[in-house]
Amino acid sequence: MSRTLLTERTLEGLRQEARSLLHDLQQQDAAATREYFLLDPEAGTTQIRFEDALYVVARKYGCKSWQDLKII
Repeated sequence: MSRTLLTERTLEGLRQEARSLLHDLQQQDAAATREYFLLDPEAGTTQIRFEDALYVVARKYGCKSWQDLKII
């Protein structure tokens, strides 16, 4: 399920991906919601934070956390 992390991806680009995910989640987008709960099975139903979106982006690229993704 994880995507390949392209070498031209920047941290800012990944942060933008997380911002976009967060926006879609706040708009209750069905695809974003599915992705969120699939990649973060322990996700709560409380207000989703930017850090949560960063975590999901990291998981999407096969990392255990945002910190792990940052060091790739």
